[in-house]
Amino acid sequence: VLPSNDRDLIYYDVSFGYHFLPGEAFIGKNHALNSSFYLTAGAGNTKFAEDNFFTWSVGFGYRLLINDAIAAHFCFNYLLFDSDILGPEKTTQNLQGTLGLSLFF
Repeated sequence: VLPSNDRDLIYYDVSFGYHFLPGEAFIGKNHALNSSFYLTAGAGNTKFAEDNFFTWSVGFGYRLLINDAIAAHFCFNYLLFDSDILGPEKTTQNLQGTLGLSLFF
């Protein structure tokens, strides 16, 4: 339906998070790692088919501190924006999942 150069999707958002349920994850009997469940919310922009759309973002994630210098985390975000690319305006809903590793120095 769209030419190949109009299929690029670019989005960005600014989100704020709240640590909810900080605690520890236990691995075996003798090993505990600090962990945290968090909620995020924000707003940004989605560019698709040469149009810009104001985008809301809400999500949740889980972070596990492996040691003092390394943390692993995953996050799911729900992105919402109104689009009229293929006809009448409708709310577009996209789910984004990320898996990451943070290094502290």
